[in-house]
Amino acid sequence: MSALENLKRCRVTVLEMLTDRGYTIPPDVQSLDVLTLDAPQLAQQAYNIYLEEPRKCYVRFILLAKLRPNALKEQIQDIHDNHLAEGEGDIILISRSQPSTTLVKIVKATPRCQIFWMDKLLVNITKHKLVPKHELIEPCEVERILKKFSIASKNQLPVILKEDPISQYFGYPSGAVCKVTRTSATAGEYISYRYVK
Repeated sequence: MSALENLKRCRVTVLEMLTDRGYTIPPDVQSLDVLTLDAPQLAQQAYNIYLEEPRKCYVRFILLAKLRPNALKEQIQDIHDNHLAEGEGDIILISRSQPSTTLVKIVKATPRCQIFWMDKLLVNITKHKLVPKHELIEPCEVERILKKFSIASKNQLPVILKEDPISQYFGYPSGAVCKVTRTSATAGEYISYRYVK
């Protein structure tokens, strides 16, 4: 598959991810014209996504063959200077090359920022038949669940790491609780809860 096809498929998955996170995708962003998509080197800005509803979010595709720490810092600074003030909204960076440990540390030091490797977004992992349904639970609901199961603290629930692909896909914050619903041939539906660590 060509690099251009991979870029198009990645953008479709990113739009699905944003929809699953509750963002409103305007029609003009959803249906970017094919001529623009076929010339990413001429219109790389067209691949980037800026959303305002229900909160601000900026998605930037970084198409450099090798992303270096200084280049990443420049990209983040450019987003803060031109699109989102620091801490104003979510930043999602899509890198053509696999992010190194150093790049991941830079992103973790930036509030409300995530980085994804393009190859990991070629397919939507939530649509795989073996991946159960995950839902974030409201804090008031968490208290009810803790009482129901006689648990003193949500820290006693089984853990799902923030670095887990599902946690990253949905953008779950540390300290949240998610509900995992699995279908079972014998039990019908099996529900469990996970603490995001």
